Amino acid sequence: MKHGRALLKKLKTLPGAVAAAVATAVIGAGVAYIAPKILDSITGENSIKIDVQTNPAKIDTFSDLSQAFIVPTGNKATGSPGPGCTGFTPWAVATGGIRAGRTDLRLVAQGGDDPIFIGGIRARVLERDPPLKGTGYQCPSAGAVTIRDVVIDLDDPSPTGEVVAGNKTKSVSFTVGAGEQEVFDITAWTQHCDCKWVLDLETTQNGSQNTVTVTNDGAPFETTVWGPDPAAEFLPEPPGPYYSWNYEDAWLRAQPDNVGGKTYPVTAPRPELSTVSP
Repeated sequence: MKHGRALLKKLKTLPGAVAAAVATAVIGAGVAYIAPKILDSITGENSIKIDVQTNPAKIDTFSDLSQAFIVPTGNKATGSPGPGCTGFTPWAVATGGIRAGRTDLRLVAQGGDDPIFIGGIRARVLERDPPLKGTGYQCPSAGAVTIRDVVIDLDDPSPTGEVVAGNKTKSVSFTVGAGEQEVFDITAWTQHCDCKWVLDLETTQNGSQNTVTVTNDGAPFETTVWGPDPAAEFLPEPPGPYYSWNYEDAWLRAQPDNVGGKTYPVTAPRPELSTVSP
């Protein structure tokens, strides 16, 4: 895979507690299924714990990136994302929108009483459907350079996470010390499908191997097509028109050739568009 435009931000070890809630693995038949907010008491203190943060605008690594969604044809995108991009993801999700181009998320792994070795992170694609038809909505980039730790190409037959270091990549291979935390900023992208997927972490603790499956609050993650080269630092233009948020109170109908279009106040009705043509 080519990740020439992706840069490395060294994986961070957090000595203190994470402010967000930490969910605990549910162990069964050698596989642990992780969804946020599962009670710690299910497994005790020695299992790996996972926190998944899915709003890029609230993650320092991704906060200045463009965010894009496709709202399926027939869905009404009403209301306002609010100032800036912080509310864009919850607004788009509430309209039934699907993240487009790439999915940026943060995964915090916390060790138990004994060290836990993480020997791989991969995406397990549950469904590959044609690109979603609908209207594109974007909260534009603030202009900062993207730095990503782990990258996953969902179009690969076996989508495996790789750590990017300069122009080189390497397999995921880290030990989470007893009581310590490791932060993985993950970007998964597609150019070809509407993909539903989960993350599998291959872990070893005290000689016991487990696969920890991470979901989006109990449901698969979903990423659909936006445009070419979604791994680029700045999300490229899609093939068709879309709406771009002005950070305050209006949508600009943007064109693929960057020619300015009509501006719609947030309270005004907007026609549906064909942003991606499968």
